[in-house]
Amino acid sequence: MRPLCAGLRRVAELVMGRIVSSRPTQVFAPQSGDEIGRATVIWEIVFEDGSLFSDVADCWEGNTDDAFCVFNTATAATRAEGRALRKALRLKTVAAEEMTKKNTASIVRSISQTKAMEATEGEYNDAERMTDKQENFIDVKCGQLNLNVAEFFKEVFDANVKRKITKGQASDAINKLQTYQKNKSSIPEGISDYKPDWRS
Repeated sequence: MRPLCAGLRRVAELVMGRIVSSRPTQVFAPQSGDEIGRATVIWEIVFEDGSLFSDVADCWEGNTDDAFCVFNTATAATRAEGRALRKALRLKTVAAEEMTKKNTASIVRSISQTKAMEATEGEYNDAERMTDKQENFIDVKCGQLNLNVAEFFKEVFDANVKRKITKGQASDAINKLQTYQKNKSSIPEGISDYKPDWRS
């Protein structure tokens, strides 16, 4: 079992003494246009004996389960507090709030490859065919949301996947899928039932 931040807080006061201050010292909320929605928080804890512990944590869709991504700043704050408490207690284990079911290493690797590809693609032209990176991202997102990709493009963008989907359309589709991920009730009816062979 991984300890919760609230549990670490109670244990810390039993072991270290009363906490006289526990607060974020810096908060970096997601910036406008930030596709991955990364929030970063630095948290500081001061005990009654004057000892001070601080740590930092972040939260974005690659290291956080989907249900908590919409609360990225609050989740980052809880993670940072938990890390500061772990540091005070000299614990090597991680807190429950730091865990995710996602394969973070694979996601980060994919993003790095995407940036490398974009750097070599030259001038961006949204009328050109969507990139393999965009195609794979749409495929993965639709799989996570159990959406039929062909029906998604037809219903939302009036586009046929058998024809050329442009970079611009793919970019709009990615933004829409991220909206669906944050608010699944906004998904239109009739576009569910994921099919992995939509590109054939």
